[in-house]
Amino acid sequence: MGYTMAMSHTLPIAPTRRGACPSLDAPMQTGDGLLARIRVDGGQLDPVPLERLAMLCGSYGNGIMEITARGNLQVRGLTAAVEPAFASAVRQIIPVETGLVVETP
Repeated sequence: MGYTMAMSHTLPIAPTRRGACPSLDAPMQTGDGLLARIRVDGGQLDPVPLERLAMLCGSYGNGIMEITARGNLQVRGLTAAVEPAFASAVRQIIPVETGLVVETP
């Protein structure tokens, strides 16, 4: 693909990669664009930042913000051109967890 990304971003995750977990920095290509998952640091959001995130979803993505089964936020419809700006804007609103996700049932 002919696009550039900021140094903190990696290429999108292939949708065929089993067990892949998209993130804000490594979104996954889907049928309707890139899908990014946002792991909110601390797992809680007040209404004002949540509203601001929802507005970003409308500006950069398809306008729908979903809550995943693991309590993360999910945004679809991003493009490679806007994804770095979207990630930067999200980080200006809320702290985002990064790194390996380890689940212990």
